Amino acid sequence: MKKRGDFEQQMKALKTEFKRALPERIARIEGLWSGMQSAVPTTQHLRELKRALHMLAGSASTFGFADVGDAARLAERALNTYGASDTENLLQTVQESITAMRQRAADYEQRELA
Repeated sequence: MKKRGDFEQQMKALKTEFKRALPERIARIEGLWSGMQSAVPTTQHLRELKRALHMLAGSASTFGFADVGDAARLAERALNTYGASDTENLLQTVQESITAMRQRAADYEQRELA
């Protein structure tokens, strides 16, 4: 039973750390997205943005922030169609997803304060 308790404590600490770092992770994604919009995106830039979204999608779901993870996953999937789909629709989908990530993270924060 001690091992289970240790595991639960470790997961709780990891979740707390994830929640603390979430605004920074979203801000990084927003920065990458902004940079991609203000210049001709390079393959490296696109790869970094997709990687950041992919990592957030997986970890958010793991730590109980499924809505944030879903929004990150939607943006990642949209970026996978970059160059092969309607650019205007792609831009809108990614922007809406990033906005949703920010809002859902704020919603989680508000619930914690209540």
